[in-house]
This record gives sequence, structure tokens and C-alpha cells, in this order.
Amino acid sequence: MADGFKIDINDVLKKTLYNQKKVHDGCVRYAQTSGKMMVADAKQNAKWRDRTGLSRDTMDAGIVDKNNVIEINLRGHTPQFKYLEYAMEKKYAILNPTRDKFATEVIKGWAEVLKSL
Repeated sequence: MADGFKIDINDVLKKTLYNQKKVHDGCVRYAQTSGKMMVADAKQNAKWRDRTGLSRDTMDAGIVDKNNVIEINLRGHTPQFKYLEYAMEKKYAILNPTRDKFATEVIKGWAEVLKSL
């Protein structure tokens, strides 16, 4: 009669956790790279004449990780930025149009990152 067999699941669990961390870290790095790319494009293609240089210089991208949901936030840190984005029929808006412009490219790139991991 067979004595059965013994399975040690600890190694499988360690490798699974390692792979989850690897995928998460890859996604965060890709989000940081994509955010920098979008900010560079927004700074270059802004429609307004920047008198002080602060509106362009203070644009940045923030990466927020909420329960493994990664968000890329494009931000401007000057008091007049809300007027540039939302006033005057959004004539001078740059962050929302940049987000819309790069959305499909970022999603496709993210899928490629997941394939390569």
C-alpha cells in the first residue's frame, strides 16, 4: 500500500508572492515613465504664453497606488493653473487633453510590460 506523498507548498507561495511583487513594481515603474513622458509633452505643447515660467515648471506627474490600483495624476501647482485648465471655454487647457491623447498609448504600453514580465 502506498504511503502517499508530501507536498511542500511554501516554495510555491514564495514564488507566487515574488511574481506579484515583480508585476506590481513593473507597473509602478511604467506609470512613472509614462507620467514623465506626458508632462514633457504638456510642457512643450502648452497653448499659453508663460510670463513667469512657473506654470510650465511646476507641472508634474504623481503616481498613486491605492490597493494595487495605480493612478497617474498630471498636476500643475500654480494658483492660475485651475483657470488655465477650466476657464475661457478650456481654451488653454493642457493636462486633460494630454491625458486623453496618451491614454490609449499608455494602456497598450502597459499591456506590453505585462507580457514581458
